[in-house]
This record gives sequence, structure tokens and C-alpha cells, in this order.
Amino acid sequence: MAILLTHKVSIHDLTDATSYTTNTGGSAGSFTPAANTTHYCVVENRKTATAPDTPTITTTTGLTFTQIATQLSGNSVMLLTLFEALGVPSPTNGTVTADFGANTQIAGSVHVGEMTGVDLSNPFKTANVQTANDGSSSTSSPAITLAAIAAGNGTFAAYAQTLNAGGHNQEAGWTELFDGTHASPISNVSTAFRADGDTTPTATAPATAGRWCVIGIELEAEAAVAAVPKFNPYPQLLAH
Repeated sequence: MAILLTHKVSIHDLTDATSYTTNTGGSAGSFTPAANTTHYCVVENRKTATAPDTPTITTTTGLTFTQIATQLSGNSVMLLTLFEALGVPSPTNGTVTADFGANTQIAGSVHVGEMTGVDLSNPFKTANVQTANDGSSSTSSPAITLAAIAAGNGTFAAYAQTLNAGGHNQEAGWTELFDGTHASPISNVSTAFRADGDTTPTATAPATAGRWCVIGIELEAEAAVAAVPKFNPYPQLLAH
């Protein structure tokens, strides 16, 4: 099966809060995960006086999300974090929440999707992940270079940028999963994947540019199922 990622639910919230729960996509932000299917979650969050806090993910779907990678912006006002959840046999309809404990953020967004055609126990190849930020505003995401992508594997990328209300443009050959903006403060977040792999994921923005965070990681394809030879009850007939 070819690698395929599909966006499911999200939230873009510009209010001061200690948590953000999905409210768009599915049914008012709730969805029922497919059984035995892996999922990803990308969280972007903002603060001003101090660096944003790293979230944990809580959910009423039966999934358990584990942090894979995180990146702070160069000016320390925005954080981008990637999580994965392995499949469960009997998931339930529910929402997904980025939780910051008692720490108030000034804005945040949460983006959740499913992954098929990937390894069920190790969808993200954590030995091949790169993150970066930039030292000044730019219309192009900071460069990252992954190690060689194994044959049959893919690449996932998440981008967040301050001061961008115009969206991101993905490279040719990439499939964009989500691209959205929240205001006050303005940030844009996008996610994308490429089924055949790319070691240098890049996104660009319109003339309005800000600080970037980027996470790129190899997607591990599911193992091919070996063909089972057909049983021949009369092998002697093959000799004639």
C-alpha cells in the first residue's frame, strides 16, 4: 500500500488559554479514528514574555500521542511540536487537545491526521528527523537536509511562521495536508507529505514574512507482505 496521509481535524485559537481542543473538521472537531491506524498531531503555540510551553496531548478517541520532535522559533515566541499515535483496535469518536497544564499561551493551533501505508509500530523514522528555525524574517523556510530516504519511504514536513496571514506554498511533488492562519498574534501553520521521499523539504510564503519553525522527518513504509505460494496437491502433474 502506498503511503497516504489525510488531515482530519484542527483548531486555530487566538485566545489566552491553557489548552486548545480541535473544533473544526469531522463533526465540530470530533472524529472517529480508523481502527489500527496511526495518526499524527502538530501543535503550534505562542507566548510573548517567556518561551512557549511544550504541550502534552490528551484525547477522548482512545489514541495515545507521543512527542516526536519540537522546534522553538529564533525569537522564542513560537513553538512547533510533532506527535504520533499508534493505532488501537477500538477507537472512539472524540476530540484532541493540546494541554499546557497551568501555563497560559496567547494563541495556538492543533492539526490531526491519519497515516496509512506506514509502519504500524514506527510510522516516523526518528533516526532521520531534522528541525530548524531562522535568525531573521524570510519568505522561504530555513534549510534542513535529511539523511538519504530509504526506497519506498516518504517524508513529512510541518511549518509554522509568524506574521504570515497569506499561507504557505509547498514544493512541486508535495501534497499539502493543511494550511491555515490565526490572528492576534498572526501565525500560519501548514503540513505536507511526499510519498516518495525528499531530503530537503521547503515551503515559501508571500511577501509578508516572519520567523519560521520547520520539522522534517522520514516516513517509514509498511513492510511488504510476502506472496504465499499456492499449494499444488498434485505435484507429479507438473512433471508432464
